[in-house]
Amino acid sequence: MTYTSELGGGDYAVSVSCEGEELFSYNNESYIHIDLTSPPSLPEHTHSWSKDWNSSAIHHWHECEADGCTVTEDSEKDGYSVHTYDNDSDTTCNDCGYARTVSPMPDHTHNWSSAWSHDDTHHWHECSVTGCPVTANSGKDGYAAHPLV
Repeated sequence: MTYTSELGGGDYAVSVSCEGEELFSYNNESYIHIDLTSPPSLPEHTHSWSKDWNSSAIHHWHECEADGCTVTEDSEKDGYSVHTYDNDSDTTCNDCGYARTVSPMPDHTHNWSSAWSHDDTHHWHECSVTGCPVTANSGKDGYAAHPLV
């Protein structure tokens, strides 16, 4: 809140302002009183969300381009969401285009057991290498239906 007064040449003026809005003024020619029972209204903020994406390693969002925007938390901004990818090896977010680095799977060389594994209908050889990416029995060496006897 500011208070100003001027004296000079027989004129007298007083004004009181808050955040740039005049609340009270008086001079030797007129008197204006503004009711202080409610705070002065501030202009309403209208968001103007950018069409461009901003992003972190995990999330993306649109920034507000309007002056005086008080939204500072990214999670409260337009379009805020986690990146979406088609699969674990996809490097580009489907929504915002964020490019992530994906470490390739290390080369894997199978070492198929000579012993047979089986269930009621099929048989196969297990890979004895730790971390083998083949987990479905149908993808294992020698997988086949039991012969009918």
